Amino acid sequence: MAAIKRMTGARMLMHEADVPVLEDGGNSDFRFYPKGRGAVYEPVKVDQALKDGDKVRLGATELTVHHHPGHTMGATSFTFTARDGGRDYRIGIINMNGINDGVLLLKSPGYPRIVEEYAQTFAKQKQISLDVFLSSHAGQFRLHEKYKTGDSYDPNRFVDPKGYRTAVERAEQNYLEQLQKERRSPARDSNRHQRGGFRDGFRWVEPRTRRRYSPTICTTTSRLRARVSNSSSTICCHVPITIAPSRIGRVTDGPTMAART
Repeated sequence: MAAIKRMTGARMLMHEADVPVLEDGGNSDFRFYPKGRGAVYEPVKVDQALKDGDKVRLGATELTVHHHPGHTMGATSFTFTARDGGRDYRIGIINMNGINDGVLLLKSPGYPRIVEEYAQTFAKQKQISLDVFLSSHAGQFRLHEKYKTGDSYDPNRFVDPKGYRTAVERAEQNYLEQLQKERRSPARDSNRHQRGGFRDGFRWVEPRTRRRYSPTICTTTSRLRARVSNSSSTICCHVPITIAPSRIGRVTDGPTMAART
């Protein structure tokens, strides 16, 4: 984004809650709280911090800003009206609020209001009336079902108010299912992303110390355990798991070992 800004001279607009993340190159991403992860992309200077209800004008089109947090703290949707063929279409570019892999709703200290803000976003999105909805991922609004290469131009093929409602309800259901699952397993460790690191085969590598954790099955407890490569100790994790031959849980560094089940 920094390169595009330099090449085009465009102004960068972002909701105020996500301004710090853009300007520090992703270091303050809530998933890596409190230590951060360092810059993972070139920092981008934000020229205007947006708030819910702000208006943004692009030529003759005026977009309304909707703060829809959850996926990130500053996740934003935009609505506007477009006229085509003598008809006005209510259009939304909607942040469909998915949950990133590894994010725990009940234990995200870097984002303490994540549960409430997800719920508020779904309620707000249900109140928006749209003819056409778009999103950042084609599958979320079924782009390739509505339009195939060679199809003639017809804006009405994208009119899908029922599909919009269904997409919001599907995202909300995924959120509710994860929330219920976490409430049944209160002993889960805090957000796995916070410690950084990467997977090296079946070993989890902590980036600062370069320690490696090799998961094995403890046959007496049916629990995953990991042996620290530079230590003789073995630390058993606190969650029972079942591992298929093709799937090994990710092991993360912490006071107790936690496994992705």
